[in-house]
Amino acid sequence: MKVLCVILLVLLLLILTSPVRFYALTTQVVEIDRDADIVTVEDANGNLWEFEGVEDWEVGDCASMIMSDNGTDTIFDDEILDIRYSNWTLTH
Repeated sequence: MKVLCVILLVLLLLILTSPVRFYALTTQVVEIDRDADIVTVEDANGNLWEFEGVEDWEVGDCASMIMSDNGTDTIFDDEILDIRYSNWTLTH
């Protein structure tokens, strides 16, 4: 029992001290590839992100996403964790 408690404590400490951070990102759909099942979205800075699952997505839709920075300072390795449709429209 003590070993299990120590393992759980260590795991909790690792989670709480993790350098990984999460953030929200609002994007707009700019391309749909139905054959490859890929949706391409663009954020307000002009960065393009892709995710699978075209289902009901259409060009012009907005997507609110939860992102992980993977513990680095660069956005190029950030990961999309969750995606939701948003009816708000970006203006450039």
